[in-house]
Amino acid sequence: MSATMGARRLQILEAAVPCFGRYGYARTSIDLLAKAAGMSRPALYQHFKSKEHLFQAMVECAFDVADRQAAEASRSGGTLADRLYGMLAARLDLVAGPETEFRDEVLREAEAIAGPIVTRARERLVSAVEDVLTSAAPPHLGAELPAHDVARLLVDALTGIELARGPIDELRGRLRQLVELTVRGLGAPV
Repeated sequence: MSATMGARRLQILEAAVPCFGRYGYARTSIDLLAKAAGMSRPALYQHFKSKEHLFQAMVECAFDVADRQAAEASRSGGTLADRLYGMLAARLDLVAGPETEFRDEVLREAEAIAGPIVTRARERLVSAVEDVLTSAAPPHLGAELPAHDVARLLVDALTGIELARGPIDELRGRLRQLVELTVRGLGAPV
């Protein structure tokens, strides 16, 4: 793919995010997506063969960005709680960030249309959280509750927070409480 093709594709994906967020998947048409990207419908079809493929690419791109932000947070050098919070907040901001009328629909459609992408992204986050826990947690972690189980519990709880209604700052506050409670339970300094 040429640099120009890659840049145009990224332009389409960036334009798609607010379209799907504002109108939901079902009400977002190819014409609307093309207009938002500043191109014609045939030009958009040169990059994506359908709305479904565009949506899948958008989901994958969004998770790639969240993965990079989580990786940066994992290397931040802060406390265990700060690092875990930063990693999980990257995903929270992606999923629950801008409150939209159709957020629930878009999340359901992401599972239905891009399920394997969502599953792989979730597993990458569990693995990354496990790595941070393993490298920074107290020595007794793993005896009764393996780092992988703690990581999975945190990511599962994050899913619940993502689905909750409320302003993003309130959801971030809940996430912070979850992380601090978990870290205290592991006996690590908060």
